[in-house]
Amino acid sequence: MDQWDEKRQDWTEPDIPEGPPPGTRTVRVAVVTAVAVLLCVAVGAAIWAWAPDREPHSSGSALPVQTWPSTPDGTQTAPGATAASGGVESSPTPPSPEDALFAGIGIDDCLDNFNDLYGAWSPETPQAASCSGTGAYYRVMSIAEDSTECSEYDYNWSHDNEDFSETVFCLNRNFRAGQCMFADEEERLSRNAITPCDGDIPDDYTYIIRITGVTPNSGDCEGSSWTFDEHGITVCGERV
Repeated sequence: MDQWDEKRQDWTEPDIPEGPPPGTRTVRVAVVTAVAVLLCVAVGAAIWAWAPDREPHSSGSALPVQTWPSTPDGTQTAPGATAASGGVESSPTPPSPEDALFAGIGIDDCLDNFNDLYGAWSPETPQAASCSGTGAYYRVMSIAEDSTECSEYDYNWSHDNEDFSETVFCLNRNFRAGQCMFADEEERLSRNAITPCDGDIPDDYTYIIRITGVTPNSGDCEGSSWTFDEHGITVCGERV
């Protein structure tokens, strides 16, 4: 409504108060919005810190996500699954029948086995025998995991087990009457050159000796004799 102006002596329009500078409202809205966002973030962080062990839930489901125990490499293994490390199953490898035969032999047992000139054991698996019998060719002095541990003995027999371990028999010769061995033309007798008494004679040897008796070192023998100082015995024998 027009107003009377005494100075001008005329009717004038009323003064309209000036509004805030342009852009002031926009700035205020932005500030309020930023404060609200910061408050929401702070509240969310406080809730997360208050419940750190809560399991995550699948979207749209009230059931928690199933987790399995972790293996040393960080992977998870479900029940019934076999955990693997380096490609080898954690369950023990069952022994083979041959493994069981080697495991059944103990220290001080004697073996009805000998190694032929081609490096093969006969029979192929260990057979325990009475140490006083003709067929008891070797006595087990020690059982090791490496053949280098048998250096002080006459012979060794190594076997590779299914679980990649090794069984090694450290053996000493068990001389008994009735056993046969090869001898060369100089009548040298090799303690490990064992043979059936009717076996073929290889080129390195001249004849076969049958043991007729075993006496203490330098004992009396009828016929030929061979002394094994390391065993403290003399072997008596005759040509077959």
